[in-house]
Amino acid sequence: MNAKLTGIFLVIALLCVIAVFNFNKMTSYFARNAESNVETPKEITFADMNSFLKDSKWVDYAGTPVAADGRFFDSTKTVYVHLWASWCAPCLNEIPELIAFAKKNKDRALVVLVSLDDAKDDLTKFLKSFPEMNEPLFFRIWDQEKKLSKFVDADRLPMTIVLDNRESKLRSVRSVVDWKNF
Repeated sequence: MNAKLTGIFLVIALLCVIAVFNFNKMTSYFARNAESNVETPKEITFADMNSFLKDSKWVDYAGTPVAADGRFFDSTKTVYVHLWASWCAPCLNEIPELIAFAKKNKDRALVVLVSLDDAKDDLTKFLKSFPEMNEPLFFRIWDQEKKLSKFVDADRLPMTIVLDNRESKLRSVRSVVDWKNF
């Protein structure tokens, strides 16, 4: 009986060694292939972003067409294009600070809130929790088709793109922003 148990134990041990070896080999394979397929984010200039915002057709959170008018191109203001969604927990957590930032900097900043929600009901329910987001200090875009997120290669939310016409390259923050110290 002891020899039988020892034999079963050795077979199980051997199978475990083979499994670990194959797992390491497979992990190494995927890591190599993933590294070779990684794309560097495309560089988008201030002019590229302005053209994209100006030339695309946009709707607000109610689905009403809106024009990306001269507010994006006002040379005295820095534009913060903030991509978010109501289902994104980190996005929700930073909204109060973002609202305070917009109010504090209304003379020198324009905050463009870009919702990536799929359903109007999600947006409507969310806006009841944060009615300040309907104030005129925000420009609201509902990017249901994800045009902007594709254009800027948004790979996570929240994401904020800073358009400062004094700089040729855009700055982007692909995480929660500390709006108190931004």
